[in-house]
Amino acid sequence: MGLIETLGRIGTNDAEATLVKILGYTASGVEVNLIDQQLTLMAEGEHQFKPQVLGAAKDILINPPALSEVPTRLEGRSSNALWGLIIRYKDLTFAEEAETLLVKDGSVNGSALEYFRRVMEDKSVPVLAKAYQQGNLDDRGKEQLYRIINDYIDQHPQAGQVMVDRFQGYLVKMGEEEAERAKAQAEREAAAARGENSGGRGGDFFRNMFGGGGSRSREAAIREIRRLGEGRPDTDALALRRAALNGLKSATSDADFVAMFDSVEKRLQALANPDAEGFSERFEMRDPQRERRDEERRKQMEELRKRMEERRNNPPSE
Repeated sequence: MGLIETLGRIGTNDAEATLVKILGYTASGVEVNLIDQQLTLMAEGEHQFKPQVLGAAKDILINPPALSEVPTRLEGRSSNALWGLIIRYKDLTFAEEAETLLVKDGSVNGSALEYFRRVMEDKSVPVLAKAYQQGNLDDRGKEQLYRIINDYIDQHPQAGQVMVDRFQGYLVKMGEEEAERAKAQAEREAAAARGENSGGRGGDFFRNMFGGGGSRSREAAIREIRRLGEGRPDTDALALRRAALNGLKSATSDADFVAMFDSVEKRLQALANPDAEGFSERFEMRDPQRERRDEERRKQMEELRKRMEERRNNPPSE
């Protein structure tokens, strides 16, 4: 490393040639990155050896050297340094190799994912969608991929397909969460029948009053639906959103979801003609289940208010 920096300070043609020669045999990503820095300083701007730098970077990433039994700090930094070069130079030719490096042992390679996000942009959707749908990924890995895929819902049909897959996953989780809630409720009722204190009726009352009974998966599924009605998509984007909406419709016949689908469909029709009289920039999609729950809470609050009023007006005799 010291030799590379010294050659950079010397700055002669021979020094430059030596740095380029090192690129032909070094197995250290940190060295490749440092050589690129020195060549840039010597050229006082972009240098002419980008093909050699990228060639060395890609070769080490594709055929990484064996690590030490106890990897050094430099070995640990090597991969990130190489990905940094490929991303900085926006090397589109590395896409195929990057795809093979994207998923390993069920986890997403963050550097490879950053390459697709910053370099391939919308062209990354087919690769990321394939990894999402076919890869052996955990929920965290799928979330990482979807954050990027979702940015192109208005530009690529496969992004809409992944949205539908994700929605179907939420439906499965909703069923699991409902089963867990039913089991917990049965256990509370059984405990109450035995005379045990398990929160009882009062616990149920306050759970319902202050947000109990909700489902994280259901809320996430609703966000996916609402997403299709937001913004000001152009004609092509509207067609892609309608295709995605049709996919969501095919996933469930639940009356509440059907009502939300209808709300989005009406919004898409309005967005197709935003100059029409009565068009509003604001889009609201109501969840029938939440409205019923809010109404029930309102009634419970009213009942509680009446009870308290009766107690104030009719205090118990001493």
